[in-house]
Amino acid sequence: MNWIDEIRKLRDERQLSDAQTAAELGVSKQFLSDVLSGKKQLSNKIKLKIWSRRERDLDRESLLAFLPSKVAEQLLEIDIAREKRRADALLGGGGGAKDWVSDIITLRDERGLNNTEFAAELGISQPFLSDVLNRKKAVSWPLKIAIWSRKNYDLSRDSLLNLLPEDLSAELKEIDRERGRRRAAKIAEKNKPR
Repeated sequence: MNWIDEIRKLRDERQLSDAQTAAELGVSKQFLSDVLSGKKQLSNKIKLKIWSRRERDLDRESLLAFLPSKVAEQLLEIDIAREKRRADALLGGGGGAKDWVSDIITLRDERGLNNTEFAAELGISQPFLSDVLNRKKAVSWPLKIAIWSRKNYDLSRDSLLNLLPEDLSAELKEIDRERGRRRAAKIAEKNKPR
């Protein structure tokens, strides 16, 4: 994630001047100008303000942006090697059938969501999720891909969250959960019988 681009998007989407953007972020107009020109770096506190005002998921890219760039690059190299080993193991078989339902339950519980919220996050209906969890319906390919990507991303996400200062990590997680609840509420309202 490029913080300069995020600031510009925030400014442009809200049709703010540089002075208004600086005021919203709690910095001086000169500091904002120095950041936009690459002369100064942002603190995690200001990065958190920017991230919380953007509708971005708490994904690996977002979390890496809170780390020093050298640390983030090293972690990405390690993760690429880890993912290659994991993909090789998955494609190579490795034993019995994968229990997707178990992974779905684990991921739901790790994210701290109920079935309705989790279904909304996955982009599926709550009744379909219930049928899958009760093994009445098979796990579809799109759902498998959603679980696979989130499961890997959540493992990386948890590791990254542990590297961040505890207060920043807690605040990022809470903002992310609240966004998930808002999404679920919007979907529930949209799907409510009229």
